[in-house]
Amino acid sequence: MPGSVSEAIRAAKTRVERAIATPGLGDLLAAYYDPARGFAGATFDTLGASPRNEISRDDLLAVAILDGRLSPSAVRRLLAEDARQATALLAGISSVVNLWEASDERLAAIDPLRDLLTRCLVGVGQAQASKLLARKRPRLVPVTDKIIVARGVVIGQAWRALQYCLQDESLRQAIVALRPPQARTASVLRLLDVAPWMLHSQSTAARNARAAASRHAAAMTNPAVKRRTRRPGVRFRR
Repeated sequence: MPGSVSEAIRAAKTRVERAIATPGLGDLLAAYYDPARGFAGATFDTLGASPRNEISRDDLLAVAILDGRLSPSAVRRLLAEDARQATALLAGISSVVNLWEASDERLAAIDPLRDLLTRCLVGVGQAQASKLLARKRPRLVPVTDKIIVARGVVIGQAWRALQYCLQDESLRQAIVALRPPQARTASVLRLLDVAPWMLHSQSTAARNARAAASRHAAAMTNPAVKRRTRRPGVRFRR
């Protein structure tokens, strides 16, 4: 890993590692991706059509279900007068490079489109822009809403901090190990976005999921439950 990483980013990595090691986090991710629960889940990634270099109506709807609703004027511009410019800018952003592999040049290629979204469109902030960019480039662009920034990374350096975290292969493996079956289309970066949100969001659905995960963890520490769960020849793992 780079030797010039700041202490703030190193501290952010420690916080992320602790979050990923939280007992019951696997249950929370499973809840998030359960279609029967009240979360965006895999729908954010899979809803409708998302042409590689075009911002579609389905992309904007996907952002909306992630609490990133855009203003009417922003929607009109992205689908009409600014559509050609957005397509040209998207074409310059890799769809196959992961954040932890990205060079400075790859990351810099995102800036013009992010600037178009946040500086030229009414009512589009950094969080909303990150959600749209994450929909279009899920392996490269993280969602950086207020919960993720407050709980996991460094203000103003969110992408760099997450890039540094994911350059650690053991941490990537720990994240992948938490992937529920319903999240088979989710990138490692998207799973890392979801984890702190599920741990700290004050939405009713997230609070209910945390309560259920706590009850499940408590039940699994009960010796009687352990005996019922353990199968012959299979080592029980909590």
